[in-house]
Amino acid sequence: MGQTHILEGLRIGEKDRRNLLARQIVSIDFKLLQHAIQSIGRPSNSFPESVSANSATYLKNSVRISQDYLINCASEAKDEANYLLHQEGLQLLSKSKAAIVLIINDKDHNGEVSETDGRVLKSSVSQFENLLLGCKRFWKVKEQGSAVPLIVVSPAHLIRPYQEFLSENDHFGIDLKVWFLEELQLPIVSMPIDQSGSKILLKSSWEILQAPIGSGGFLMSLLSNNIMTELNKIGVEYVQVCSLNDRTTIGHPLFFGLVSLRRADVGIKIFENTAEEDEFDMIFSMRHLNKMTRQIDKFQFRPVPEHYLHVKQENEFVTAYPGAPNSYSFHCSIYSSLNTCSLDSLCAMKVFE
Repeated sequence: MGQTHILEGLRIGEKDRRNLLARQIVSIDFKLLQHAIQSIGRPSNSFPESVSANSATYLKNSVRISQDYLINCASEAKDEANYLLHQEGLQLLSKSKAAIVLIINDKDHNGEVSETDGRVLKSSVSQFENLLLGCKRFWKVKEQGSAVPLIVVSPAHLIRPYQEFLSENDHFGIDLKVWFLEELQLPIVSMPIDQSGSKILLKSSWEILQAPIGSGGFLMSLLSNNIMTELNKIGVEYVQVCSLNDRTTIGHPLFFGLVSLRRADVGIKIFENTAEEDEFDMIFSMRHLNKMTRQIDKFQFRPVPEHYLHVKQENEFVTAYPGAPNSYSFHCSIYSSLNTCSLDSLCAMKVFE
């Protein structure tokens, strides 16, 4: 890929710095990076645009439910229209045929701990607690089987606080098998100025500039940590992937039941009063997730212009101070996963206030 300049730091400096650089190089998914670089200059569509263009399809295979109804899980009477969906979801959860991937976003974090960071962490931990308490309420008395898999994808600096929080509260009495994964990052690259193309930028001779790629990286994180293999082995059939926010409900029987009984590859929860791509809640059949692992090239990347101070080599390493956007980070939305399935294999839960 013409990125040999990142190897220069392996020839100079102390051993621990050279080892740091080597670990960073080994961790880069160069095939994925090449796919992301090829997206530069290509148009991309947002999820709101997709919903607008395909509204008839989403309406045809959807249910419409109020947020209050969803939170209170009010579908226990047998004459309720959603009773069968609810019971189907409970069966999946009680038999540990369902797994949950929770994505914690911290895109504004600058790498330094501040009083503001502490308040943000406290707020997100409170949201996390509410999600787990909601699970306990939705599941009521779950038949004891194997633990429900919960995979938390998070920035590295948040993993320990969440691990400690779960441990201190004994998982809130919920039978969970928990993995914590660090969110996937890709290197920052220079804006191409000639035929040599984009180059990976360095913060120092031994440190590669990198940034999280966003929610679309969840599948690559599951693959690189062998979680997909584990989920297949224990017989998981459906996987919920959602963001941490005030409106998310994880492990909801009604949502799992909808996707299962409609025999959908993908279920999407659509909040009618928002078009924010950072708020997402989807369920994938395990069958389709396995198919997606062979279609990573269909995930769409959006290059984001950035200002980055970096070092470059001119006989020796010197610092470059950009006066204008000089680089790209890459963002991949979870909604680009919809490129891997046909519209008639989707179902939607439309939620209104």
